[in-house]
Amino acid sequence: MRFLQSNGINNDDVYGLPTDLNESHNRVRSMSVFANGKLTDFWTTHFTIAQGQDRANPMQNGVYTSLFSSENHQYTWQNDFRLTENHKFVVGYEHLDQLLTSDQFDAPDRHVNSAFADYMGRFGQSDVQANMRYDQYSDFGGANSYCLGYVYNFDAHWRASASYSASFRAPSFDDLYYPFNGNPSVQPEYNHSAETAIQYASAKLGVLRVTAFQTRYSNLIDYVDNGSGFYIAQNVGRAKVQGIERSWQGHVGKTDVRAGVTFQNPVDETNDVDLVLHAR
Repeated sequence: MRFLQSNGINNDDVYGLPTDLNESHNRVRSMSVFANGKLTDFWTTHFTIAQGQDRANPMQNGVYTSLFSSENHQYTWQNDFRLTENHKFVVGYEHLDQLLTSDQFDAPDRHVNSAFADYMGRFGQSDVQANMRYDQYSDFGGANSYCLGYVYNFDAHWRASASYSASFRAPSFDDLYYPFNGNPSVQPEYNHSAETAIQYASAKLGVLRVTAFQTRYSNLIDYVDNGSGFYIAQNVGRAKVQGIERSWQGHVGKTDVRAGVTFQNPVDETNDVDLVLHAR
């Protein structure tokens, strides 16, 4: 069993009069019960029931101005099949119910049914990976996601990898209905990503990795300043982020150390400007 709850009070000076006291009382909670079992020598099953809540009560000068509370109920059943020492197959099913309580929007409940399958295998010095997922949303219909990955191990130290993926992201209740920032007309986001990397690893030097990546978006969900100090969720028709990331992790004495730097170019291709709130 797992339980986590976080309570917070945020103060800001974004809107209203200079003398106004703006606060937001927030609570985030997650609970889950899970069971893992080995049914046979090659079949392991995992079952999880989870519940989460995200609650926010903005307040101005001691008076609550709105209510936003989203709640999730999720059920996951995953089965891992180790066909041989070098080949593994995973298949599973998820069901998600999402509910919203708000004094500003009358939002319908959301129900999502998802099925997924993964394969991971090794052939000589090559590792391959294939992932597929299908999500059926009650409010946005169905969508496919997938990922194909390949790794070649030159020796005990050097390896190169490449991957290509396509994904779908439905707007969250925060994107759609959050007070002052949500936009009920936001549509789902789609993207395609390609990545290549070279990695060196040794006990003495640690793990050094250089990665080049590019992601292209259709209907990217981004937040744009509406001119009054609030960032409103909107779709960007076409967008692209490409760049290079360098990272290292290793040991300095008995201390684990990690470092990384990313240089990227996030572009709103529809309007030919930089993407808002995306760092270079």
